[in-house]
Amino acid sequence: MAGTNKNKNKAYQIIRDGIISGTIRAGESVTEKWFCDYAGGMSRTPIREALIQLQGENLITIIDNKGVIINEISPLDIKEIFQLRMLIEPFIASDSVDSIDRDKVQKYKDQLDTVLQYEDPLEGMTECGMVSEDLNAIHSIIYSASANGRIIHILRNLQSQIMWVIKRVERVPGRVLKTISEHREIADAILKGNGKLAGRKMKAHLESTMNDMLNHNNYSKIF
Repeated sequence: MAGTNKNKNKAYQIIRDGIISGTIRAGESVTEKWFCDYAGGMSRTPIREALIQLQGENLITIIDNKGVIINEISPLDIKEIFQLRMLIEPFIASDSVDSIDRDKVQKYKDQLDTVLQYEDPLEGMTECGMVSEDLNAIHSIIYSASANGRIIHILRNLQSQIMWVIKRVERVPGRVLKTISEHREIADAILKGNGKLAGRKMKAHLESTMNDMLNHNNYSKIF
């Protein structure tokens, strides 16, 4: 049983990462056999179980006897994901500010300040060994401070879709620099112990990110 779960989890991670990164392109129709080959010759059972989980996360659609469609991100998807985050994340930042690990926030802010020393923030991230998950770590630091299990459950279920969107929003010109600036403001508010300000800054950041994606002139090209 342990080996079965391990294979399923491995298959899930490989396919999920491929979809989120865009290596497995949205809109494509592929077979279970293709996924078996993509995952290095893995058997159908763990692949099938992984695909069922990914369908539950809205990354794919399984069509009986026809294969799997890799879902595309629509403007409605973006709007719904960010609207839900705007309801939840500012609340956690405000309500749980005293429980947020200040040492982690300070270390995170120091990383951003190092990146900002570079003229190109993307070059700075590369030089500092930062990836998308590191740049967006302030969100997970805040999540972990919440004592509300139901909220954490919702955010965990959303995590794949959140990363799905984040990987694409970084392609919007100028967005990475704006994200760094907005994240620093959130971190500053937390370090000051000002929950209300942290909540407002978080809401403004999420709204700004959503609008940049929806209003981008070359919308189709970021997908």
